[in-house]
Amino acid sequence: MIKVKLLIIIFLNFLLLFAPFGSVKSSLAASGCETRGTWLNPNAFNSDTRRTETLNKIKQANLNTVFLAAYTLDGNYGWSQKADFDQFYTMLRQNNISVHVWVANMYRISGVDFTDPVERTAQKNWAMSWFNHYPDLDGFHLDYIRYVWGDGKIYADKMKAVNNTVETIYNGIKSQYPNKKLSAAVFSSCKDYTHTEEQNAIPLWFKTWFNNHPNNYYYDNYDGNIHRTPIFMSVNQDPVTWITSNYINTVIPMQYTTDDSKWNTDADQWKSFLIQNGNYPAMGLGWLKPDPNDPNSDWGFNAPGIVRKINYGRSLGFTGFVIFELGNANLPTGVSDGDLVNALANGPFSSKVPSCMTSSSSPTPTRTPTPTPVYKTPTPTPSSCPFAYSGDYNCDGYINESDLNALLSKWMTNVNDITGDGKTNESDLNKLLGNWKTI
Repeated sequence: MIKVKLLIIIFLNFLLLFAPFGSVKSSLAASGCETRGTWLNPNAFNSDTRRTETLNKIKQANLNTVFLAAYTLDGNYGWSQKADFDQFYTMLRQNNISVHVWVANMYRISGVDFTDPVERTAQKNWAMSWFNHYPDLDGFHLDYIRYVWGDGKIYADKMKAVNNTVETIYNGIKSQYPNKKLSAAVFSSCKDYTHTEEQNAIPLWFKTWFNNHPNNYYYDNYDGNIHRTPIFMSVNQDPVTWITSNYINTVIPMQYTTDDSKWNTDADQWKSFLIQNGNYPAMGLGWLKPDPNDPNSDWGFNAPGIVRKINYGRSLGFTGFVIFELGNANLPTGVSDGDLVNALANGPFSSKVPSCMTSSSSPTPTRTPTPTPVYKTPTPTPSSCPFAYSGDYNCDGYINESDLNALLSKWMTNVNDITGDGKTNESDLNKLLGNWKTI
């Protein structure tokens, strides 16, 4: 009997260690905070009744973060009304909800072009204006921080311009408000099936990641040369660089699918991209009608599915989840925000936790200089290293001292008559060094 009891105890301890409950709680326990957010369009707060209803939903679901639609401020576009914004902003602050103003950067004025330095400065000033008007605002939330979906190609100048815009806004905010947060809604990491990539415009980090992950999610030998890329690149966004370069606090992929497998794959890819950095996104969750312009849209209303996705994200170490959207005045018959609120309150959000996105919740990332890689235009290489550059001897995506070390190692461990004089000696090493120096 004692042995049986002992076996039962051992078995129960095994369950406690390895059951999903333990894993989904791990990221929350480690961080001490979790961003539980929702985007709010004007119809969620454009009357006293709507404001009261929406606030009650937020409180009942134990949400702690709101991305609130902006109004037109200092001539910069917004789609809510100041009176509505101000009243609901006050209500949220009184209930200790973290508030971030949600703007549409591409539509600040007509004809925005991020390649224009004047425009980048105007975007920064826009952010500063919001903090000047609302000193206790927690953050500035970028949306449409991209180019329109045109021919689907990746353009180096456009992607660099968007990167520079984000960095300019970040530096401006941190110079005067070091604890304020900058975040952005971005396209997902799903692979793009429709566009042709320009190889010289694909960010270096992705080429490096691709080389280090054979037969990865984006691998596609459909033409023997070009591989798929994350869909955010198709609109010339590069949120991974924003994060790894420390000029944004977080990004929120707009992955609104009801398909668990598709959502989980997206989360997996983000973790793989950022595992060395550890600053994972706050994942988007869809609570909206299918896109009427897309016959294959898999958006919808699936409260149990949202619970499953949150649990899966937590198991990967994610500490943020943002819903699009609560407070929609045109829900389909038979659908209620209450379904989602109850699923969250009785499930993953059963107790209150602080937001990771409040102005005082976490330190601002330390800006450390990022080494600028030296590289040349890509040249065709063996399939084992499809994105390597000429001179990238260790196939890590960079040309630097590590390649020299790889050359030296190769020379020292192999018989290589580089000069063709019939001997393996110092002249071959000099030849190797000469080739490396001229890259």
